Amino acid sequence: MFHYSVFFSRLSIIVICTLILSACNPSSIDPGGNNIPSAKQSPGPLPSKLYEVRQAEKMPAFSSSKDVRTFVSWASQAPVSRRSEIRKRLSEEAANNNIAEALIEDFKSSELKDHSRALVILSLLGELKNEEAIKFLTSYVWKPLPEKGIPMEESGIVIERYNKEILQSKAVVGLAYSRDQTINQRVLEVISKHPSNVVRAEAIAAYLWNNKISEDVKNTLRQSVRRGDEIFVDRPIRTSSMSATEFNEELAAYLNKYPELTPPTPQKREQSKEEHDHGKHPPRF
Repeated sequence: MFHYSVFFSRLSIIVICTLILSACNPSSIDPGGNNIPSAKQSPGPLPSKLYEVRQAEKMPAFSSSKDVRTFVSWASQAPVSRRSEIRKRLSEEAANNNIAEALIEDFKSSELKDHSRALVILSLLGELKNEEAIKFLTSYVWKPLPEKGIPMEESGIVIERYNKEILQSKAVVGLAYSRDQTINQRVLEVISKHPSNVVRAEAIAAYLWNNKISEDVKNTLRQSVRRGDEIFVDRPIRTSSMSATEFNEELAAYLNKYPELTPPTPQKREQSKEEHDHGKHPPRF
């Protein structure tokens, strides 16, 4: 499936944030961000009640372009338990170009204003498996990445670039979900040529997931990946049938093969921080 485990795990985070925000009364928040209790304000519904509401909501219409914005908003808040229902409804409109075009227009208007909504739309386009949707996803994944913008404090990475990398990652996942051999070649091209290691890594994971992870599939990937990206091919992916113990065993074997990925112990991390703070870095040669 189209990395639905990833899509809905991220989507569930969006849902939780949305539900928490919707439970807040804007009048009870001061400009400094502090909640100010109101004597007249009744407590909002518990998360479990909100979940029940979302679970019981009727799916909105989804048969014409005018339905798209409402459907996207509803899907953004729908619980994971309704994902098969959403997937089925999308499959019923796979040949509807008007739906695909409306989703694309909604994405274009959301891309720079509502990152979470834009991610959901890309997921829906991938699920739609529509010809126009595939064309758009193929085109979008190769859009130039911003070089200028606001750098993040710790990493120095430009926020605008990072946001686009995440969106392009979601686009290539949508391509891989088509499970079409011709489109698979486009995914392999992304894996071998895309300038972003974030996008290449997600493309590798999506290719593995949608081609039934096996050594043969991994060998195909090894012929396409850049030098240094083999680490992404071997990265363990937890499937729904895999127990926590099995996944931990795969993860341990992976870290044994790539010991450089093992995170430092807290003591070493703290020592490194102290050396940084006191300018005690060892000389670089």
